[in-house]
Amino acid sequence: MREAVARQALRGLRLGVSSSLLDRIGGDLSALSAGVVAEAAAAGDPFAVQVVQEAGRNLGIGVAWLINLLNPQAVFVGGSIMQAGE
Repeated sequence: MREAVARQALRGLRLGVSSSLLDRIGGDLSALSAGVVAEAAAAGDPFAVQVVQEAGRNLGIGVAWLINLLNPQAVFVGGSIMQAGE
């Protein structure tokens, strides 16, 4: 998932979306990571918030599908995006 978050953010930046992400990575697109996107979202960057919300929505859909299919007793989710806050 973290690669997908970085890819989605990178796609937007390449399309010219205005975001503080470019400043955070010093203009070096290869330095873009899900953690940087999460930090920017936590700081209120609208584009980063949108990317994180979309990732969360997609993750929720996937987890719900797995729960319905496999009926696990627990589901654990972690990583830098999960630490992004609300």
